[in-house]
Amino acid sequence: MSRYQDGDNREDSRSVFTVTMLCDPGKPMLVLVDDEELAQYKYRRAPRPS
Repeated sequence: MSRYQDGDNREDSRSVFTVTMLCDPGKPMLVLVDDEELAQYKYRRAPRPS
């Protein structure tokens, strides 16, 4: 399972992102993670402005 995050900080142009999601038949398209799993992948998150 992968978790991706992207962003665009340009102020001189507008950005549009297209997302294609695939899943196995009969399985949910979106699965929310609990606080424990979120903490497990904290090192992968982009830094947030203070």
